[in-house]
Amino acid sequence: MSLRQLFSSCASVCSAVVLLSGCSVYHDGFWYEPRPIEVNVFSPQKPDQTAAGVLISVIGVRHSDQETRLPASVELRFRIENKSSQAIVFDTSHLALFGGDLGAFEAPIIRPSGTDDIEPGDTKYLRVYFPFPNGDRYQVDLGGLSLRWAVKVDGKSIEKSTSFSRVYRSNNGNSRVRFRFGVGYHFH
Repeated sequence: MSLRQLFSSCASVCSAVVLLSGCSVYHDGFWYEPRPIEVNVFSPQKPDQTAAGVLISVIGVRHSDQETRLPASVELRFRIENKSSQAIVFDTSHLALFGGDLGAFEAPIIRPSGTDDIEPGDTKYLRVYFPFPNGDRYQVDLGGLSLRWAVKVDGKSIEKSTSFSRVYRSNNGNSRVRFRFGVGYHFH
């Protein structure tokens, strides 16, 4: 192989690496903990009985994406397991996300849509996208996130709140963590 061919091959590989590294729909450097957080929702009729088990992770901070028709947003994933003997409802009308400065995100985009009811023993997975105010990620403090959500059990909406803290990672993958989290709830 000649020097010219070697140089051409190296240039091609380097170009491909640079181009492919910019293809992610996620901004680099936005990791949140806990990941996942697990929250149990108790029945209002039987406070010692778990009605639902919910796992939530912040997947990432997204660029706008024309292919999926999603705006710049924070993406979360929910896993909701009905542990009761009757249907429960993931009450999407209560979904709200706030930044560390208490700035509110826009109304969420939920995929798949129409999956609010969860039958006994079933588990549902949802991806929830919270668009940035005016499409600008600099309008909210992304150092911490506070999520509000609710599940209807026995006809009562049980509201929960969950907090996530941004994690800063060094080049070797180790986390230097500012770690805080909390869960709260009340009945309607």
